[in-house]
Amino acid sequence: MMFFRLLAIILAIFHTWPLNRAQPDHLQKYKRTLAQRANRALAGEQCGSISRKRPLHSAAQQYPLAGVAGRYTRLIDLHLRKTKTVRSCSGECSSSGTNTVALTNLDINEKVKYEEPQEETFIWKKAGKQPQEATDPGSTKSHKPLQSISKGHPLQAEQGGDLTDSSFSLRRVARSLPEFNKEEVPKDMQRTHIHHTDFSTENEELSGEQEGLQSTAGEPWRVDVHNMPAKWMTAVYFSGQADQLKVNPAFGIELPHSWFTLELWVKPDGGQNNPAIIAGVFDNCSYPLSEKGWSVGIRAVDPTGRKDGRFFFSLRMDRALKSTTIIAHQRYQPNSWTHVVASYDGHKMALYVDNSKVGESREQSGDLYSPYIKACRMFLLGGDQSDHEHSFRGHLGGVTLWGYARTHEELLKGHQSHAERQTPILSQWADFSEVENQWAPYKDRHNPIIVALPVPERQLVSPFLPPPCGMTVCDNADVALSYNQQWQLQVEKHLRYRIVNICKDDGSDPTVSLQQIQLQHQALEDAFRPYNITLELSIHTIYNSSLQRRFVLSNCHIAKVGNRHCNPECDHPLTGHDGGDCLRMGPCYNWKRRDGVCNPECNSIHYDYDDGDCCDPEVTDVAKTCFDPESSQRAYMSVKELKELLHLSSSDTLNVFFANNSAREELAGVATWPWAKEALTHQGGMILNPFYFGTKGHNNTMIHEMGHILGLYHVFKGVSERESCDDPCQETTASMETGDLCADTAPTTKSKVCHDPDPVNDTCGITQYQNTPYNNYMSYTGSHDQVTASVCSRKTTRFTLKMLMALLGLPSPVSLLFFRPPKALTLITVFSFWLWMGFACVFAGTPDVYQPCEPSMQAWSPEVNLYEPNMTTPCPQIEGCMLELHFLHPVVPDSLTIWITYTSANKKAIANIVFIMENGEMVHTGPQHAFCDIPLTLHLHTSKKVKAVKISTFDKKLEIDAVLLTSRPQNPLCSSCRPLLYRVLREPPIREDWSPVIVKQPTYTDRDVQYLYRIQVESDGLFSELSPGLVYIHGEHFCGDGTLQGTEDCDDGNLLDGDGCSKKCQVEPGFKCHGQPSLCYAFEGDGVCEEFEVRSSIQDCGFFTPQGFTDQWASIASGSHQDQRCPASKVTGEPMCKSQYFGINEVVAHDAWSPCTAHLNSYYTKDQPVWLKVGFERPGVAASVIIYLAYDGSWHGENCRKTVTIELCDTTGKKHLLGSYELSCQYNPLVVNVTHNLSVPFYRTSAVQLNFSSSQVAVLAVALRTSCHFSAFALTGCAEVFFSLRCVRRLCSAESCSPLNVEHASVRCTPVIDSKHCSVSCHRGYTLTVLQGQGLPSHQMEAELICVHGVWDRVVSCQPVDCGPPPQSHVYFASFSCPWGTTFGKRCTFSCNAPAILQGESDTLVCLEDGLWSYPEAYCKIECPDPPSVPNASLLVPQCHGGGHDVGTVCHYKCNLGYYVTGTLNKKKFLRLECLEGGMWQEGSCSPVTCPPLPLMFEGMYTCTNNLDFDSICTLQCPDSTERVFIRCTKDGKWTEDFIMCKKIEGPCQPPLDLNLVEYSCEDGFDVGAVCYPTCIVALSDPVVLSNGSSADTVEHWMLPSKVQSIVCTGMLKWHPNPGQIHCIQSCEPFRGDGWCDTINNRAYCQYDGGDCCPSTLSSRKVIQFGVDCDHDECTCRDPEAEENKGTAKRKEPGPL
Repeated sequence: MMFFRLLAIILAIFHTWPLNRAQPDHLQKYKRTLAQRANRALAGEQCGSISRKRPLHSAAQQYPLAGVAGRYTRLIDLHLRKTKTVRSCSGECSSSGTNTVALTNLDINEKVKYEEPQEETFIWKKAGKQPQEATDPGSTKSHKPLQSISKGHPLQAEQGGDLTDSSFSLRRVARSLPEFNKEEVPKDMQRTHIHHTDFSTENEELSGEQEGLQSTAGEPWRVDVHNMPAKWMTAVYFSGQADQLKVNPAFGIELPHSWFTLELWVKPDGGQNNPAIIAGVFDNCSYPLSEKGWSVGIRAVDPTGRKDGRFFFSLRMDRALKSTTIIAHQRYQPNSWTHVVASYDGHKMALYVDNSKVGESREQSGDLYSPYIKACRMFLLGGDQSDHEHSFRGHLGGVTLWGYARTHEELLKGHQSHAERQTPILSQWADFSEVENQWAPYKDRHNPIIVALPVPERQLVSPFLPPPCGMTVCDNADVALSYNQQWQLQVEKHLRYRIVNICKDDGSDPTVSLQQIQLQHQALEDAFRPYNITLELSIHTIYNSSLQRRFVLSNCHIAKVGNRHCNPECDHPLTGHDGGDCLRMGPCYNWKRRDGVCNPECNSIHYDYDDGDCCDPEVTDVAKTCFDPESSQRAYMSVKELKELLHLSSSDTLNVFFANNSAREELAGVATWPWAKEALTHQGGMILNPFYFGTKGHNNTMIHEMGHILGLYHVFKGVSERESCDDPCQETTASMETGDLCADTAPTTKSKVCHDPDPVNDTCGITQYQNTPYNNYMSYTGSHDQVTASVCSRKTTRFTLKMLMALLGLPSPVSLLFFRPPKALTLITVFSFWLWMGFACVFAGTPDVYQPCEPSMQAWSPEVNLYEPNMTTPCPQIEGCMLELHFLHPVVPDSLTIWITYTSANKKAIANIVFIMENGEMVHTGPQHAFCDIPLTLHLHTSKKVKAVKISTFDKKLEIDAVLLTSRPQNPLCSSCRPLLYRVLREPPIREDWSPVIVKQPTYTDRDVQYLYRIQVESDGLFSELSPGLVYIHGEHFCGDGTLQGTEDCDDGNLLDGDGCSKKCQVEPGFKCHGQPSLCYAFEGDGVCEEFEVRSSIQDCGFFTPQGFTDQWASIASGSHQDQRCPASKVTGEPMCKSQYFGINEVVAHDAWSPCTAHLNSYYTKDQPVWLKVGFERPGVAASVIIYLAYDGSWHGENCRKTVTIELCDTTGKKHLLGSYELSCQYNPLVVNVTHNLSVPFYRTSAVQLNFSSSQVAVLAVALRTSCHFSAFALTGCAEVFFSLRCVRRLCSAESCSPLNVEHASVRCTPVIDSKHCSVSCHRGYTLTVLQGQGLPSHQMEAELICVHGVWDRVVSCQPVDCGPPPQSHVYFASFSCPWGTTFGKRCTFSCNAPAILQGESDTLVCLEDGLWSYPEAYCKIECPDPPSVPNASLLVPQCHGGGHDVGTVCHYKCNLGYYVTGTLNKKKFLRLECLEGGMWQEGSCSPVTCPPLPLMFEGMYTCTNNLDFDSICTLQCPDSTERVFIRCTKDGKWTEDFIMCKKIEGPCQPPLDLNLVEYSCEDGFDVGAVCYPTCIVALSDPVVLSNGSSADTVEHWMLPSKVQSIVCTGMLKWHPNPGQIHCIQSCEPFRGDGWCDTINNRAYCQYDGGDCCPSTLSSRKVIQFGVDCDHDECTCRDPEAEENKGTAKRKEPGPL
């Protein structure tokens, strides 16, 4: 039997051209059907396809679509690892202690049931009785349902079982799924109905549960998997809502205290807490102060915590001063199964992700803790000891804890029998059906959910993705090259486009003439005919004189007009120069406003466009004066408005619109990218300036824009269009993966000259560009008619693919078969709908932000939409800014995905998410932390349909790109969807009858000899063309077989990217591979200095100094701006770490100097010099000055670079100017070489002065490099000139070094006489210190010294080991006494601080030779006294009585009847108090239930016995005593009945008088209950209630009057509120929080202008006055909550009048 050879078919989603030319009728019918589907998709009738997108820039900013099925795993032995609960035990173990369940190997071609199960989730809760619609609140009887979840086909439930849905997870590549196999599912379960579980009231109240978010505390979770399919597994789903698990005390395991290995198999959700702890061992005696122990989880690498979340492993042994954290090499993949392993062998930490070692550290050494302290260690899953700040969200499919450190080789070997390896301490893998035997909820909190789901298939080949700077799979070089091999695709293509021409009613004055159209069409045909593309022209003429007169702006968003910022794209006379924002206008006097005349000085947003006079057609010529963007009379409109008005679909024809430029812009054209979500809608198409259309010299402009329509970039992309010098799109040589993604257009800069550009000197260096494609249509030269333009041949491939995708409808699938190792069939197909999966995808637009984590106009943002009519401003203090989205089809949800692409706050970006059910109910999620480069995913467990979501935030700069609501499987909307079928054909045939093998999944394993293979795709009865053939010769080697051969750099036995060895068998950046099969590891930061790292790795090898040179770090420093927060001394010595890019606010907290005092009170000006001077201990002849930067002073989008001018100071005090140099973190450190005048004596440098052009810089360190390697001329000159020859001889001669003598050290030198090399190691009790020369890694105990030109390259000494005073973290809650000192061998004692109590007998610590204190053999424990007595509540838990409670103990109370837990929205009855780390109980109380206020019409007519609280009786006092009515407030907060107005009250209220400049509108009359609406006579004023004796003139800025919306006629025949107390005060301007201090808003009533008038509440710390300058009080910082006013005598608290 021959070995199996695997044929992998990789499915990528994109659109291409139907090729089956033998069936033209079927093809046309099919295209019509697809067009109808597309129209329905656009109308929102069913889900549309979502294509995978990638950003234009950094690979670190890849932005995966979170809606792709996570059905794959990289585990190689999953089928052997499905286990029951496993634990190690001493002595005899029963046979049931370990139970391994073999799981059939997943052969996808076997004819078995559940061959390709859908990945879906159900929660299976088995209850004792059927759930009821309502539960008696007073009942104490609790039903105890059994909870589990299945995912995929509904499980066969036992009697009494019911189903609730759970999480559906999605991964990278959309895969087709089989149809539902109804034969295997009972009829009563083919349609699943979801019911609420009948919990007892007590459990429901104790949980704090919000439906759909988490399980109930104390709820049983045992799973019955009797009917679960064989290829399914169970896992734990953590909701991130404080549902941690701890090891069940009854399980009886002992945690390792020396070395260990933790294996995790996780599928994390998108968006996590920072950090999010998946598992770890924590200090439960000193919690949560202690970081002792270890943990594995996800954290953001970015200092702001907003992006780049990665797996991490953190550890701190009890003796260490701080923890060590290893972070993975790349961002974690959300909704993807990942194998994570952390190990510690007593000397080395290691982190593995998907079998690759991605990090290593030797900073921790020794046992984790003393055996005595084992009682203080606790193993948790799903988070740490905190409530939920660090909780993990996602699936946990496996956890195994070993008592030893497993090697990399062991991990790759995977599963072995227990006889061949040590038994794990605990293990649960793919089977959590008996989870309660091993785990228990932490602190009586919520249980996580147990889910059953299909075992993911082993991932065979990584998908073919765009390059880092590509957008779609068409940008993949393999796809493009394979397209060229498909000769069938080279047939003629037809592209339809439509000219949208607007003219007057009579057909005159069209936008463009017929002659222009004909001339332009001819130019297009001439340009595209060589590439077999024919263009079909149609003209859409619109006869509308009114529309023809409107001025269409090409690039201006109407919301920007008058937004208090000058937007160049909106600056035009017809917009009033951006609504006046781009003008310096004179004053507008109030008497001119609303005077019936359009006054030019008042016609701006600042004066509300003369209060409307300038847009009144009865007053003025509005075509010239109406600038108000909200007026229908304005003479301008945006292109977006034009497209919206015309509503011309782009689904099958390209629309060409015409627009004009602003006064400051000169745009020739704008095109919609084919991957943009507007491309196929009425908002897609092309926009051209009529002047550049069909006119002499400008015919190529439309050809250029047509290239963009087809997905082509500028030829200068990657050169002139790049973010930085390390932009992955930077193009240095012609390539299909960088720049314009075209291998036959050489790199070039943006240029309009008809020749190669001159050499360019930018921040990336001097570059000469040759053979540039200046005559290409996609250049700025080729876009004009000055030269004969062309399109590169490789571009033909790309734009043909893009055109197929974008403009020719939705075609039938086409298969492209690649010749590539490992002889895999790689297929590209098309037209992939999510509907194939059986899911309804309801989304508010697909994601289209190209560069996440940077501000974009493509997303919704409170700031961008500040002036939209449906947007309130500023963000309300209680609810925040709200975004409410309604979905076309209400569905029972599985998950919600939110693409949050930008945040500005370090705290949780989302304040709350509300799911709005079809029945009007709402479910709140609470705050959520989100990453801007990973979509946020939330799973909802509910049986009710969701029709809308409401998202709230307090971050006004937050941007949301798209929102996706994914339904549960088998949604009826998806019933008509069918998967693609793949037909595998082979010669000789696989089957005797020559029929092909048909599979539903994109993989096929052949069990026979393999010959010639072809693939054909079937969709709805239509067949694609056959793919190119693939010939495989049995027995030959290939990439992925684990053996190195040919051009392979590595071969790790798989075809997966991201594990160090790519699917092309090339070593990936940052990795090193060795062995066969290759073992790959990330080498940076592993503590081992390998030869290839010497020059590059500071972390492993220290700072590199070339041979023959000596580097000195600055020993003294002074600066122009420094204080205790930013002393210049921070730059002395070696930097602590390699420089990173920090924000200016974070850098001071690190080991760097910045001129922080230059920013205080914003007094810094450009004329004020900023300098830093550093000195060196040993003056020498300078060879280089090396400056390590922490921040280069540049901001995003800023072109101007900051500079530094360097001066050398010699030993005589003379300065020598080196020059000025640009600062850039891309070239860090900045190395400036020093040249000397050989005709004069060399000077010796003793100091360096740095003069900066900006105060926005930060410096880590400065080094001076000196050398004795002078040229022959230099040495000759040295002898002939007046120079210190003695110094020269000492530095430059070849004399031997003096004998080395180091006290308290062993010195070994070779040779013994005239030594050139010595090794120094200190005696016990002493530590090695480098005084001069290159430093040593912290773990290195021996120094190597080399004699260079008579001088040792290092000066070292051995200093006594001094542990220093024991840190507080060594023993928490303790005081230390060290009367004998703290050096090696000395002892200290400790005593516990009250109320802590000593646990243990030994209170002594010893200073050991490694400079650390010995392990503590005792600890201080804090306990809480008796639980407090809570008024109006009773203690429920008997064990809570008495004192001595451990920290973390929870006691429950029940509020008395008529009371509820204070602060809970749903009026919970059960109070939960926890013993806190300070030995005090958590505060809590029960408040009385209150009923809603009575209607205002009864004001003054009733009295209540106890206000509006529970059991209060309110009596309505009527004139007739027989009409007296009594109502009582019930425990539910409702009145027993409603008040009815007294019958014998006669007469209406008197009409309200128009007092205090207030007039009233009383459309309902004046009877009792009538409502009148007040309006201020003076414009821009609000009616408010003031106290008696107050008036509008006496209102102070700190007063907070209440705005009046209406007044009511009460039964007392009086108006409420009293009209005599209603006054008018000036309204607030709608520009709060915009960065400008508006004096009108600087008062409590206007929230003190949103903080714009106080430096402390502004990020810039600088107040910018808007309008007129003033020195009055109204311009000062008035906000009493601002830092400037806290504690001042004049401080006034805002309050009502």
